[in-house]
Amino acid sequence: MDTGLYLDQELLELSQDQIDTVFAGYYEENANGNFYEMKKVVLAKIDEKWKEVLSDCFDLYEQGKIYSYHPIPN
Repeated sequence: MDTGLYLDQELLELSQDQIDTVFAGYYEENANGNFYEMKKVVLAKIDEKWKEVLSDCFDLYEQGKIYSYHPIPN
């Protein structure tokens, strides 16, 4: 099962805005099915110390309240 989109040579030749559009389009396919599958896989495999913050990030993204969030480890 395909759970993600990766940068290949074709994508690396695009501008950042074009890459963002490709990634957003991929994860929005199938009524956001690709996004929800990726979310499930990430949350199942992530270190427990990051699970809460990543869950919050996913929730905020789904609500349209945040574009991206990058936690800094302590």
